[in-house]
Amino acid sequence: MKFELRDVEIQIFIGTTAAEISRQQKILVSIFFEFDTAAAEKSDKIGDTVDYQKIYDAVKKFSGQKFRLVEKLARRIFTAISQNFSVKNLRVEIQKFPFSDAKIFLKLEK
Repeated sequence: MKFELRDVEIQIFIGTTAAEISRQQKILVSIFFEFDTAAAEKSDKIGDTVDYQKIYDAVKKFSGQKFRLVEKLARRIFTAISQNFSVKNLRVEIQKFPFSDAKIFLKLEK
């Protein structure tokens, strides 16, 4: 089954200039993955599926951290999820809003 956890908001210090890194910025993180839900469909038990609350919490743990590049943030989130959850076809998407009229959109997938 395909899952989508969209637009999880985190506030982080990110950027390459002193002005950017001096204040927290809003970042939106979306996580896309697949998981075999056959057992959960029969049992109706959370232990037989992926607990998306835990994936949400894993993303929120990045709040308050410092990064120079959005690419590093994406890789760290991707690694945290792929190492701690048995998901397939993982994709991490990040939106950063450095301009008043545009955003940066980054996708990282296996």
